Amino acid sequence: MGDITKEQNVANRKTSFRKNAWVWLVPYNSKYVDVSGCVNKYGEIYWMQYVSFQTGDTGYIYIDSPENCIRYRFEVIGHDLPYTSEINREMEFNIYRKDVNAMKKHNRFALFRITGETHSNYLRLSNLLDQGLKRAPRGSQKLSNKDYVKLQKYIEEYF
Repeated sequence: MGDITKEQNVANRKTSFRKNAWVWLVPYNSKYVDVSGCVNKYGEIYWMQYVSFQTGDTGYIYIDSPENCIRYRFEVIGHDLPYTSEINREMEFNIYRKDVNAMKKHNRFALFRITGETHSNYLRLSNLLDQGLKRAPRGSQKLSNKDYVKLQKYIEEYF
């Protein structure tokens, strides 16, 4: 039997079942993917899954520089999904086409349905830091934890 590659290990990981839905803060780098274009066209987006997203979870998508703000609210409508040809519909929004092979190898996705969009200045990075965010998001963060109660309430109020 051969060694399991990192990609195969990630693809074979499954999210453990939990009863409670979690709330997430998910950053995206506009240098790599035109999330706004994809959202405008489809109303949903496939997301490479590295964390324990579960169907029924909700969250917010944070846009990095130059905007540095929360822009979208989403609901997870699928998780632990394998790469399929349907994901190819989003390739026009992938700025670096070479990333497509990495996506295929990763083979673990969540599907986010966008449930809201905001342009609120209250949800800019400086305000989020004042409300308990520790630093600019560099990976998905679970807001459903005691350290982020104040921040989660603030986001919900101003979204």
